[in-house]
Amino acid sequence: MANILNVENEKNKTEEFSNKRRGEKEMHKKYVSAIIVSLLLVGTFAGLNAIQPVKAAISDIHHAGCRASTYGISPFPTPAGWENAIKTMAGFWPGSQPIGIWIVGILAGEGSDYWSWTDCNLQFPSPGGSYPYIRFNDTDFHEQFLAYFDTHGIKVFLQVEPGLADIPTLIDLVLNRYGSHSCVIGFGIDVEWYKSSIQKFGIEVTDAEAQAWEAAVKAHNSSYKLFLKHWWWTWMPPTYRGDLIFIDDSQGLGNLDRMVKEYRDQWAAHLGGQGNILMFQVGYEKDRTWWSKLPNPPKDIGDAIASAINGNPLGIIWVDFTLREVLPTEPPPPPGVMHVASIDMSGTKTGPKWKAYATVKIVDNNNAPVPSATVYGHWSGAWTGDVNGVTGSDGKIKLSSGSVTGGGTFTFTVTNVVKTDWTYDPAQNVETSDTITLP
Repeated sequence: MANILNVENEKNKTEEFSNKRRGEKEMHKKYVSAIIVSLLLVGTFAGLNAIQPVKAAISDIHHAGCRASTYGISPFPTPAGWENAIKTMAGFWPGSQPIGIWIVGILAGEGSDYWSWTDCNLQFPSPGGSYPYIRFNDTDFHEQFLAYFDTHGIKVFLQVEPGLADIPTLIDLVLNRYGSHSCVIGFGIDVEWYKSSIQKFGIEVTDAEAQAWEAAVKAHNSSYKLFLKHWWWTWMPPTYRGDLIFIDDSQGLGNLDRMVKEYRDQWAAHLGGQGNILMFQVGYEKDRTWWSKLPNPPKDIGDAIASAINGNPLGIIWVDFTLREVLPTEPPPPPGVMHVASIDMSGTKTGPKWKAYATVKIVDNNNAPVPSATVYGHWSGAWTGDVNGVTGSDGKIKLSSGSVTGGGTFTFTVTNVVKTDWTYDPAQNVETSDTITLP
């Protein structure tokens, strides 16, 4: 096979992964069922359905963002679209770091039996040389995204699905390629695909392996962190913790209560409490039947997790498979620019007193009316004072002076126009001030 992952394999990978998860989760549910039986025996199951979305301890959710893979979402969002999704996710917990779990190496092989696939396809060109079980693309898919994130406040962990490839070699290839990017803060391994052709669901990570891999990552930058991901906490190293991050990507758990109980009673109970960040990758299709009924699925799930796992640094990651169902993946509209199109003056007389009016119209660069803009103005001449009002659907607001006995000359001047995410450009005003003499 050529040195690029077969295009059809990559196109079909999402469907294959969904089929794979059906079988995997049947096994996983049996595992969870055994835990539930144990809970029943000790009388702790009574509150299984009691968990409700609650407010999280903001300080516990240190990272929030999205998973990104070339097979998980199509069309693939633009860099600005990813920024919008990731920052929206992080915005649910003010102070959390917006992050991407950015997959740069995917499992590759021949045939339809993905459990026989042995290679890791790095989605950038080879630096030269021979690398067993590693394939490369002819072009770099990820560079434009990382370059954008460097200057837009997004941090990323670069993840691989290793197959039989040597992990220290993958670490060096990936971090030599992308380590110059300031957005990169670490490296990750999806353990499900670690030697998965030898043992289905991957090989459990030993203490020695975890320590060696972490050292290889930190050799590139001492501040980098290594994450290990699986849906079974027993696939994590037995005792070595170091500076590791642990990610649980369980799915098909039935409801929010069961999800939270697994995270708390398995991952947090066995891997938390020593300062290691615990992250939870959520939003899978297998759980859509219940999370889609939550008012705000990402926030409600994250809040429930943080409430149940107090005092441990956490991360909440929404998967790309359902990203467009809950988060914006298009760039936010550019800020509008508005100006004054006209000021129409008029007046009324009540007894001996006269009052002047200025009807101001605000438009955008296409001369379309701008509603909900607050116009600030100043009256001078016969009457002096400051006024303001909000434009209607026609972009207009009528502002009045005070009453003046006998009338006189009234001058109105627009001093400012304000609307959220819009810019007022007085240089484009057709007029900024107007005058009327009454009577």
